[in-house]
Amino acid sequence: MHNEYLDEFLLIYEALKTIFGFEQVSMCIHEKDQEWYAGYAEHAGEGLYDVRCVPDKYALGEEKALIKQITDTKVPRKVETSDGSERPEMPLDIGIIVNNSETLFNVYNALFLGKPVTTKFLSVYGRT
Repeated sequence: MHNEYLDEFLLIYEALKTIFGFEQVSMCIHEKDQEWYAGYAEHAGEGLYDVRCVPDKYALGEEKALIKQITDTKVPRKVETSDGSERPEMPLDIGIIVNNSETLFNVYNALFLGKPVTTKFLSVYGRT
């Protein structure tokens, strides 16, 4: 997906920084997939974003583990609400937002092309 839509991802990273005032956009990839994302390396120095590698064994979808791995910041388990109850703490509570590639691509389609979400990407890994 990233090889095919490099320019689109660069635009959405720039838009996210501008619209929301993000200080930094970090793209996290598995160490084994570095060559797939080589096209981003030439743009990373422009301050648009940075690329960080996560271990190949990192389980996708575990955003709290990803945040700890990349930023050395722990997302606490619980936060007390104004009514005295507790709820699970979320990455946003510590100023971090985590999105997957498909979500970002859908934001690009909506923001730049006015397209609704009508498709789902499916990644298949393994030997051919």
